[in-house]
Amino acid sequence: MESWVSNLLKDIKEKAGFSVSSSTNTNFSVLSQKTEVKFFPRRDTSYNYFPSRLSLPELRLLIQYFLQIRLTESHSLINVLGRLLFMEQLASENASSAPCLEFDMTKVGHACIVVSLGQRTWPPVEGYSFVCWFQYSGSIFQQRELKEKILLRFFSIRSTDNEESIGEHLYLQENGVLSFATNNGSSLSSSKFDLEEGKWYHLVVVLNKRDLAVEGFSRDVHIYLNGKLIDNGELTSTPVLVERELQITIGTPSSHSRVSGLQWKLRSCYLFRAPLSLDFINFMYMLARGHKFLLQGSNNSDSILNEDGGGERFVVLDTSSESETKSSNGSESIWDIEMLEKHWSQLCGMELICAFNATRIEALPASQTLTLLNLVDPMSSAAIQIGMPSFGYLYGDVSMCRRCIIGNVIFPVTEISVILALIERAETSNTLHIALTLFASILHQNPRSVQQMKACKGYELISLFLCRKMSWIDIRCLEILFKISVSEDPLKFKDNKTSFSSEKDISQASVREINPAEFHDELSSAEYHYSHDFSANGDTFNHDSEHAGNTATEASLISGPVSDADIVEHVLLNWTLWVTAPVSIQLEIVNFFENLISVYKYKDHNLNVLRERNIVYHLLAALHRDDVEVVVLEKFVIILTVILQHKSLESELKSVTTFVLTTFDPPEVVKPLQVIKEEISKRVTLRNFLLESLIDLQVTISSEELLEQWHKVVSSKLITFFLDDAVHPTSMIWIITLLGFCLTSSPVFSLKFENSGGYRALARVLSSFHESLDIYYIIFCLIFRKPIYPKLPEVTITDFEALMLNNEDLGDLKNVGLLDSVVAMVKSVFDQLRVPPKLTQQAVRISQASAVEHAEENADIVEELGSEEASKHKTDGSSILGLEPSATIAASVLRFMANLAKMSRSFSIICEQTEFLESCVDLYFSIMRSYMVEKLMKKPNVGTTSTILANEGDKFPSAKSATQILSLKDSSFVTASHLMLEMENRGCSGEPISVGATSTLDLISELLSAILIEHINPVAIMENVLWSIPLYLDSESVLTFQALCLSRVMIYLERRILHSDVRNGQIVDTNKLWSNLGSFCTLLVDCVYIGVFPRPSDMMRVLEFCFLMLHSAKKDGQIKESSLPWTGLLTILKGTRPVDVIYKTTNRMILYFFLPTFSASIQDDPLVSKEEMRVDICIVLELIHAHKEIIFHPCNVDTDLYYCLCINLISLFSDPRTDARSAAMGILKYLLVHCRALLEGVLIIKPDQKKPLDVLNGGFDKLLTENLSAFMKWFQSAEHDINHVLQQCARIRWSEFIAESATFRKERFGILEDRWTTKMGQKVEHASKVELVYWDHYIERRSTLAATRIAACTDLELAYGNKCESVIHAENEWRSRFEQLEHQHKVELISSLVWEDYWPL
Repeated sequence: MESWVSNLLKDIKEKAGFSVSSSTNTNFSVLSQKTEVKFFPRRDTSYNYFPSRLSLPELRLLIQYFLQIRLTESHSLINVLGRLLFMEQLASENASSAPCLEFDMTKVGHACIVVSLGQRTWPPVEGYSFVCWFQYSGSIFQQRELKEKILLRFFSIRSTDNEESIGEHLYLQENGVLSFATNNGSSLSSSKFDLEEGKWYHLVVVLNKRDLAVEGFSRDVHIYLNGKLIDNGELTSTPVLVERELQITIGTPSSHSRVSGLQWKLRSCYLFRAPLSLDFINFMYMLARGHKFLLQGSNNSDSILNEDGGGERFVVLDTSSESETKSSNGSESIWDIEMLEKHWSQLCGMELICAFNATRIEALPASQTLTLLNLVDPMSSAAIQIGMPSFGYLYGDVSMCRRCIIGNVIFPVTEISVILALIERAETSNTLHIALTLFASILHQNPRSVQQMKACKGYELISLFLCRKMSWIDIRCLEILFKISVSEDPLKFKDNKTSFSSEKDISQASVREINPAEFHDELSSAEYHYSHDFSANGDTFNHDSEHAGNTATEASLISGPVSDADIVEHVLLNWTLWVTAPVSIQLEIVNFFENLISVYKYKDHNLNVLRERNIVYHLLAALHRDDVEVVVLEKFVIILTVILQHKSLESELKSVTTFVLTTFDPPEVVKPLQVIKEEISKRVTLRNFLLESLIDLQVTISSEELLEQWHKVVSSKLITFFLDDAVHPTSMIWIITLLGFCLTSSPVFSLKFENSGGYRALARVLSSFHESLDIYYIIFCLIFRKPIYPKLPEVTITDFEALMLNNEDLGDLKNVGLLDSVVAMVKSVFDQLRVPPKLTQQAVRISQASAVEHAEENADIVEELGSEEASKHKTDGSSILGLEPSATIAASVLRFMANLAKMSRSFSIICEQTEFLESCVDLYFSIMRSYMVEKLMKKPNVGTTSTILANEGDKFPSAKSATQILSLKDSSFVTASHLMLEMENRGCSGEPISVGATSTLDLISELLSAILIEHINPVAIMENVLWSIPLYLDSESVLTFQALCLSRVMIYLERRILHSDVRNGQIVDTNKLWSNLGSFCTLLVDCVYIGVFPRPSDMMRVLEFCFLMLHSAKKDGQIKESSLPWTGLLTILKGTRPVDVIYKTTNRMILYFFLPTFSASIQDDPLVSKEEMRVDICIVLELIHAHKEIIFHPCNVDTDLYYCLCINLISLFSDPRTDARSAAMGILKYLLVHCRALLEGVLIIKPDQKKPLDVLNGGFDKLLTENLSAFMKWFQSAEHDINHVLQQCARIRWSEFIAESATFRKERFGILEDRWTTKMGQKVEHASKVELVYWDHYIERRSTLAATRIAACTDLELAYGNKCESVIHAENEWRSRFEQLEHQHKVELISSLVWEDYWPL
């Protein structure tokens, strides 16, 4: 045995092509070394690399010997196999995989096939076509100018009784000219082509149908080479008009014998009794090449016309893109199914005279003459009619050749088991590569091997073996697997891949003697082109530079129609195998799949095949793994998106949606208000990829029916389960984007979402995502009907400002319910600021202690907090808790909303809902509470109102605390009212807290001012809003808040009133406007009387506003000269004009400044600054005097006003302040002139039956007739009479007014306070119930999500477990089978040889 192997190895030097030289001195020691053989790609076709000349028995013996020694010597002959594969690759491109006939002219000089055509005339009237595949070698064309000699005869038509040609004949001359000649000497010669030795050509000669209308016997002749017309012309001939016994001779007959170096091969030939069109020629060309047709339906029936076959491999596919009907080199054609069916049926219906290939040769018993079977059906009408013989006779040196393929040699001996063993026992990267190459070669050349692979679960075993050898898998191995998937020849190399630097090197490598060291160097150089930069193709994310890149390797660019779905499913899609590979290898595989489904020609077919193998499941199984890198996950998602976009199957959408839900495994909720957000992780990143892809897909849906189905299967589920406080903010941005698309694209979805309480639930959830500026922006885009996708890479506040541009064109805004979410998010920012528990206790105790106790106790508490806590108090509260960025965002959003409400009427309209305004009030006090916390943390020794801090953390305080009026004499105490005024003074120039508070007040006031202009009964709305204040506040804080709001409302109303009556293209209803303004003025004055406005300047502002309303009413024509008399103090007469109401409220406001409580409040309030204290009665008198014409208009007949003025003006005549005296006298002078009749009722008493007492005539009218000193002299002398007159009526009425004012304040405030307590208590109770319902639904939703996640994960794990069991079982069976083979071939090494397939003819 060993001697046989030695002889075999020695003979391989010559037979395996290691040297072209026949020298016998070279030993073959290189093959006995453990040097790994590399493949040498062919660089130039002008050099011949011959395949192995080992016989079939020798190859089988080599494999059997390998089986015998593999256990002990471990792949010592693997280099032999590698070299043989290399030789096979060099010859594979031009070798015929099908049997062929070889015509050898080197010995006897003739070789031909003779076929009888029977009795017939020639040529046929309808014409004919001769088709063949041929290859030649062993003869080099002579110079073109040399003598023309026939080198190769293709066919000729002869008579059986005469060897001379009586018909046409086709031949190739030594000068490279192809000629077609007739029997009268007419010929068509063509040299418009270049032939290469060793290359197969498809040759067609077409003689067209005779035109009976043309005289003579001329016909058109067309010559085609490889599907391309190379020449045509018109030839004349002498026809055989009498039936004669004819025969066709293919090749050179003995009569033309000539020995030469020519050897040519014929694979198949056909003689049709019909002229073939170009379409049929192309069709036959591709069929004969053995290509696979993927018929998927198309309209491009004209795409095959004028195609240049070029002799290259064709891919026949369909596409709807006509621009892709040709490749860059013209080597690809696209056919549609209808055209192919038509060609096939027409071709099968054409009459064949004879057809041959080399599949069967038989020897006749009598003469031992070799015959070739005629493939024409002997029962066909044509054969019966002419008596067509069933055989063609072989003469001369004709042999049948069959290509010896290593895979086909190995397969009959060991079947597929030995190949699996080679892969399983590979010990290095190169041995694994050679084993995989051999495996691919067998699959490519032997269809039975594919069936055996399926039967023994060979693909699963391949995956198992490769998993154990992952460190040796490189780009070469991947390339082989990719080629198997698309049925590409695994032995074929790219022409541009070479390891030689020049043709000279190739020549030297072919002829020189092999030396082990030099051979090893060449192998090393050959490995150079495999060092690739493994990079992702088209990576859209910034990942580690190790994996980033702009180009893919040659392996990942392999593409084509998937033909081996098993290896795709069980190997390439098995990420249990590839997850242990380097990321670069994983990216190569993913890029390969991306190419498979992206190349349009193969897209439909590949996706259908991959879907049959449940590619979505395999992708989801890979995505489910935690050990896959993010860059690979991203590529998987891209592939999944392409699949779903190609055809949205409901089952796949459900699977993907369910998988997306499995990525959300939120932490368990211990109790309400303690939801913990998930951390950023690979699962979150994957989920974001998937959500973005699903949004991309939803955007492309235009059909309403499909869109509703999408919402049902995908969107609704994702939105339902991901609207959760625990979702990561980056995922929530995508969920809100998805929700936005659903709301804008489907009115049905929008209606269902609103009716099911979706907006309320959304606001509840989004309050936990206050830090996301993107969510704010998406919400406003949805409201303003702006596009929300593609998403901005980074949202800034300037993007919000851009939304305000062209606000007049906003029109009707949509999705107004989203505004509640904005308020909830902003409120949550300031709710996050909490006081440490010890400081809360400190604040409560301080508020209940005296000033001394406060100082001592506070010192102890501060010391108790420790140095670390105390250091925190010295900084800003929002910065301490990390809320500064969120607070800045929230304040900017509030400022944006306030400005937008001023600029856009459309926006202000949707914000005028009472619920929204009440939520803004709640927001304001959240901001105020955070400001108080900040204050306390900055200065922990300062006491604050205890109610707001005692309720810290209580979301729903149940009752209002007792009166919390503290001793204001202690300046260390700060009330909520103080803080609100302090925030008001800081305005928008301060920190985010003060900016947010100011912006909120601006927004509320702007909306209330708009309500006063447009709505009916706006005061009721305003009162509801102003009293929707949290119960944890004291009454003083309530009144201060109302003062801040009403002050702004007056300013904004002034601005609106001063505008034109035509606003936004609509005429304002003046009756409604003035009625609303009258009611508002009444509300303002009532607020003044109950103590809403703490500062004198605010009270003066109310009076000025009343005067402005009167002037505007006069300008608007509302004030008439007559009016109903006014009676009563606090009751507004029903049916009076709006201007009368304004007059009444203005009068009441004037009277307020003369009440004793006004001056007392200025003196007692420590918060009133020196500037505020200057607002005394003098300022009031000056203001009255400035507006005396409007206030003392004849239509203002309120006697209370005149009673008050007379008493208080006359009393001011004795005031030491000169300004007061002068202002009082000035007003009285005006009254004497313009309102004398009303003064008579005050200054003249007419008692019954007594003399009237008159201090007007001859008294106060001296102000008009005499100088001041004379008047004062009279005034002092008549002081008793004046007091007596005033005491009779005016003073009595004024005293009643003072008493009624005090009663009004007490009763009115009590009513409002009780209403407030009742309303807010009900609201708190309702909110508590809603909160409980929310948490019930929350827990139920979490339970459903957990069940869905567990079920999905269980299915994946179960399928994985079943697959593992199947693979283990398959491995056991394979090992058992292989052990049997080893034993069999060890015992019967030689006896197992079979020779029946060896055909040396």
